[in-house]
Amino acid sequence: MIPRQFRSVLSRTDSYTTAELRYRVTHLGHLGSKLVIESIAKVPHGVRHYCELFEAKPSEATILQSCLTRGDFSARPYVLGQAADDSTLDSVLALYRDCCHRRGVDPTALLVRTYPGWETPEKWNGGLWSSIQEGAAWNGTLYPTVWTTDSVLGLLMSLTGQHRSHLASALADALQAADPLRAPVGNTPPGSGERRYRTPE
Repeated sequence: MIPRQFRSVLSRTDSYTTAELRYRVTHLGHLGSKLVIESIAKVPHGVRHYCELFEAKPSEATILQSCLTRGDFSARPYVLGQAADDSTLDSVLALYRDCCHRRGVDPTALLVRTYPGWETPEKWNGGLWSSIQEGAAWNGTLYPTVWTTDSVLGLLMSLTGQHRSHLASALADALQAADPLRAPVGNTPPGSGERRYRTPE
């Protein structure tokens, strides 16, 4: 998978979505006409995801068949704390944004502070959050009804598994500052150990 921060620098990326398949075609200008295609296909109880290099864009049917036969499986719906992989980024970032909004933290500002030089308000407020929300919805992502201590700890594990350990640490600090009584460490309020989920608003 090509990290988001490198795509705009090295390439042009086009995204496509159907009911059963999502894929990105990245044009690698520094490698001539080569294309990187990252695909995610729905299967029973989850998705399969695959990344491969092409000389020219193949048909959608070819992309789907390649993903289904060669791709790695990832369970769905994504559960907080579940092992992260290339297909779970939209779900994890959408859950991060939801947690921030519900706990009084600005998700974009926190990203910009955590990764100065790489992340900018213009990048995230210019449609990227909408794209992530769409991807999370396509994946059937469920959101906690209440962001309890248990749920937040699961999110911190998810962010770390998604190679966003600095963001996980920054989020823990921000939640502590926003509301020390509901910080992601310490005692869990009675009855909050069970995670209940809701569909996105």
